[in-house]
Amino acid sequence: MTNAIRDAIRELGEVPACKLYTIVMRHMTLETFEGIIRTLERSGDVRQRGYVLLWTGGKSTCSTSSSTQAW
Repeated sequence: MTNAIRDAIRELGEVPACKLYTIVMRHMTLETFEGIIRTLERSGDVRQRGYVLLWTGGKSTCSTSSSTQAW
């Protein structure tokens, strides 16, 4: 699941954490989701700014402006 969350954030470039959790909530608890986000932050792949998850692990496939419109 960690890889799936990582891939989703990488593809989007940035995403509100609550939006991402609503997609995966049928598959994991909130505590598990938060643990995955902490793991990704420690690895340097993801940074959290407020409630927004930002990809920092390399080039994302979407620009910030286009991913913002997807919310």
